[in-house]
Amino acid sequence: MDKFPVELKQVYFTRSIVVAIPEYVLTVPVTINFPPQNNINVQHVEGSDNDYVFVMQTLLNEDKNPLDPYMIDMECVALLHINNELSKDEAMKAATITGHSVVYGAIREAVSWITGRHPFGPVSLGLSVLT
Repeated sequence: MDKFPVELKQVYFTRSIVVAIPEYVLTVPVTINFPPQNNINVQHVEGSDNDYVFVMQTLLNEDKNPLDPYMIDMECVALLHINNELSKDEAMKAATITGHSVVYGAIREAVSWITGRHPFGPVSLGLSVLT
């Protein structure tokens, strides 16, 4: 293999919603009582040479519980090209691992930046681990 096995072609957000919960009682530091829910979808792009799309949605406090400062709904997409020397299983694994690293990093950064400009201050999402 004479080049990197994964090429990142594009990253973009399809949804970025942050809503401050008015009933939240400020604590210092701001605490998150309910862990984020991460939904992942990875697929080969039909008709492409070897492109894969990785989509991740991160939901936090979807029910707007006042124990957490924000309701967050982010969805980010990575379009990846996988070297066609990899088997289909290796390509899917490469798309999943690389997509997760790129997209979750983008979501973490966006959540921190956007909540930093909201009334209760920035929220830093923890790690997301693939299982």
